[in-house]
Parts: sequence; C-alpha cells; structure tokens
Amino acid sequence: MYIVKGGKIDIPSQYKTMDADGNLILSPDFFSSADNIFTIIPFEDGKVGANGATGQYWIDSSHFTLAQPVIQPQGATVILEHATGQVKAMIGGRGIEGSMQYNRALSPRQPGSTMKPLGVYGPALEKSAEGLPVAYPEESFGEYWTPASVIYDEPFEYGGRVWPKNWYPGYRGPTTLRKAVEQSMNVCAVRVQVAVGNKRSVDFLKALGITTVVESGTINDLNPAALALGGMTQGLKPIESASAYGTFANAGVHVDPIGYTKVVYRNGDVLLDGTPNETQVMDPGAAFIMNDILRTTVAYGIAHPGAVKGVTVAGKTGTTSENLDAWFVGNTPKYTAAVWIGNDVSIQMSAGSAAAAALYSKMMTRVCEGDDQGEFPAMPDNVEKGYVDGISDYFIKGTKPDHLTYGELICVESGYLATPLCPVTEMHYAYGLNGMTNILDGNNDTQDVIWYCPIHNPDPVKYPIDPSPPPPPSKPKPEPPAENPTKPTKPTTPTTPTKPDKPPGGGTDPGTDPGGGGDGTDPGTDPGTDPGTDPGTDPGTDPGTDPGGTDPGTPPISP
Repeated sequence: MYIVKGGKIDIPSQYKTMDADGNLILSPDFFSSADNIFTIIPFEDGKVGANGATGQYWIDSSHFTLAQPVIQPQGATVILEHATGQVKAMIGGRGIEGSMQYNRALSPRQPGSTMKPLGVYGPALEKSAEGLPVAYPEESFGEYWTPASVIYDEPFEYGGRVWPKNWYPGYRGPTTLRKAVEQSMNVCAVRVQVAVGNKRSVDFLKALGITTVVESGTINDLNPAALALGGMTQGLKPIESASAYGTFANAGVHVDPIGYTKVVYRNGDVLLDGTPNETQVMDPGAAFIMNDILRTTVAYGIAHPGAVKGVTVAGKTGTTSENLDAWFVGNTPKYTAAVWIGNDVSIQMSAGSAAAAALYSKMMTRVCEGDDQGEFPAMPDNVEKGYVDGISDYFIKGTKPDHLTYGELICVESGYLATPLCPVTEMHYAYGLNGMTNILDGNNDTQDVIWYCPIHNPDPVKYPIDPSPPPPPSKPKPEPPAENPTKPTKPTTPTTPTKPDKPPGGGTDPGTDPGGGGDGTDPGTDPGTDPGTDPGTDPGTDPGTDPGGTDPGTPPISP
C-alpha cells in the first residue's frame, strides 16, 4: 500500500478502530459487507503470493480522493543589452541555494515557435536584401520575400504525408508573411523554410550565435521540423536565443553576450578582456522589417501577453508539444530577454507560452520602470513603405510587388474549397488577407476554419471537411391566401348571346396572357429557398448552394 499525503479513503466509521500506536484497524466484517470498497485482482497464472494471497486489493477511484500537490515548474531567464552584449541579469532556476548549481539559462531546451524568426523568416528577408529572388515554384510568394508575400495555409505534403498540423483546427487559406508570424501558423512556416532551404537556415542561425544546431549523424536538425518548428536534436539555450533576437533590434549587428568587461590585476594589468565580438550578420533593412513584424506580433498577434505598458516590445512566443516547454523572447529598444518555463524532465504543464509571455511582461515592467528605453533603430535608407492591393507594409527597395497573387479555388456545387475531383470550380477572392480575427494562444473560439468540398472528396484526411452537420433543407413555404377573398356566387341562367355590331377591337385575349403565373426569374424575398407555387423553368439566379461563411469579412484586429 502506498500513501499520498492529503488523500482520503471512504470507509464507514463502524468498521474502524485505532490501536495504541495510532494504527488504523479495519474490522473483518467490513470485507464481507456491502460497504466493502476493495476488489481483488487475481495474480497472473493463478499464482499465490505471501501469506496465501491470491491477488491484489484495489480500490475504485469513486471511493477515494487525492489531494495531489501542484507541480511547480522550473524556469530560466536572461536579460541582455543587445547593443553591448552585456548580461544584465541571469536566473538559472527557481528555489535554488548553494553553489555549482545547474544553470538552465545556459542549457538547451526545445524552442518551439521561437525558432520561426531565426530559422525561417529572418533568412527569407535577408535573401531579399541580398537581391536574390524567391526562386521557388509557388507563385503566391511573389518574386521576392516581403512581409506581404502570400503564403497558403492549406494541407501540405512533406515526406509522403500531410504535415504539419496547426495549433488550431483546420486551415485558414491565404495569408501574408506578417500574419503568418503574428498568428504563429505552422504550415506557413514549413512552406517558407522548405523554399528557403536548409543551408540558408543553418548558416543564418550560426551567424546569430546559435551553437547547438546538429548538422550530421542519423538524427540531425537538417529538416523543417527542427529549423521551422523548433523540434531540434538538442534545442536552444536561453542566453543564445536572447542574443540572436537582439540582432533584429540592433540593426543586424550581432554582439556576443558577455558577463564582464575586463578582469585586472591589482597593478592594473589586464588579466581577462571581455570586449565582445561584433559582427554585421544581417542587412539593416531586413533586420528592421523582421523586428517590426515581431512588434506587431506583440501588438496584434498571439504574443500580446508579453506587452509592457509604455514600452514598445517586439517578440515571439514558443510552445512545444504537450506544453513541455514554454518560451517568450522579446526585444525592447534597449534590452532583449528570453524566458523559459518547463521541467528538468518531460512533464506536461497546464499552461503554455502565454504564461512565459506574461512573466516577461511582469519582469520587464519592473526592469524598464524609470529607465529611458529610447527607440528602435529608424527605418534604413534601403527600406520603403508602400501599398500593394490595399495592404500597407515595409519593403526592401526594389522588392515591392505590383500585385498580390492569391485566390481560392472553390467548388461551385458545394461552395467549399475545391479538391482535384470537383468538376466545376471558380476562383474566389472573398477570403481577404486582412480578414483574420486576432486569436489568443490556445483559444480557438474566434478563428475562421476553411474546409474542403465534401461532395467530391477523394481523401478527407488530405482534404479535411467541415465536421459540423449540414443545415436541414428548407421547407417550401405555403402559398399565402388572397388579399380579398370572395365567396363564390350562384350562377345565373345563361342567356343567348347577341351578335356584336362590330369586332371588340384591341381587347386582350385571356388565353394568351399568363396573368402573372410566374416565369421563375424573380427569386422573391428568400432567394433559393422558396420554390414558389409555380417555379417556372428558371430556378432563379441563386440556387442556394452557397453554405455561407466563405467570406469571413474583414473585422479589425484587436490586440
């Protein structure tokens, strides 16, 4: 028998006594009574245990309660001054005393979606700054990578299977690169990383000071699971994550983190020189745009719990599968901080990256209080602000497209996204690139899901269909009664008609006038649902096959 502190087993008092040593004594009558809560589970193969026992006693969960203690996770954080590389604060764990302790701020953990700016979007924007085109057969991306590049959030095949899944159900159709970062869309990140290529992603990570990328061996990081979604062999160190993100806020200059400036002898001779290495690893324009995308990710995206009142923050959340690791890495104009929450062993937590972002906000509110943070670097000369199809954003000069290439192929019969089997399709542009409602991390209540045609669907796994049942068919409406009904009159005795003196001339012929019998061209007040009493030969201009909801509108994004 094992004991859980705070637990309680329900046994009626008449069967319980206590001996002189304080031990609980159960009456033998209890085990043969209707109140018995124990069940004997026989040993395998009819074995007999000690004292002739033939099985184990088990108690059904309905007869006990356990006051399980709350597991308090570990955590780590690093705060750097990104212009100098100086470590302003470092916490390697919580509840730690003594010396030579394990420093989690220097230990790698799976970074989750905090990898996306480092391994995907940063190198993509840098490619444009180098004047290199996308050079990938997907027209929606455009000629160069920009914040307005259109990326399709739809089923994507990698390694012979549909992968990855998003953190929300289904897919959302075309979106911009900026929106893909703001909403941390997994499919979009993988599509871009595959287009960018492993070599460019790895080279960019190493330039930012990341030392934990595994490039060889059977298990390595040369794949989008690691480089786009953060499922790395080792992971990222909080101190290196902070240093890498600081590059975006420092005009593309990476400064190695340092814990001291110099160590000198008593006579003034320098024993250790802590002058950091400074390297221009990213074009200032690409760094400016990447940092601005991270700014709107906090202001309008799922990273908004990391906001600091009165201070501009540019950052990104990250959560690994089953909430094993929770991250937030963010820049203020002066400091970069990385926050990691998790356990030393893989134990699922009840909260994800929103908790790490909230901790960052609380911590940096205190750090920035009374401290002049200044401003992020101004827009460089090689960046311009422009408009494309109603979308305003920043562009490296010479990369702004004339138009955005996007659209959804819709099955005309069902009104859902078309599959290869849909016989009649049309391009649909109503799903606006700016029409996505802001979504909180882990909250799917307000998101818009796009589903595929259920009528011509060869594979619902590859082409997911709407799980909600279709609405019942509309019943025909009865014909309304006449406005002025009259009682039939008794017929009178017919009289012999007299021959007219001359033809009636110009009179109408009731046999040729349909008298408003209906030709089916006027759908009425309820198009497509009321067949009318005489449907005629034309079913109307709206057959009623549009299920609605294909155009989510363009509600404003709220922080």
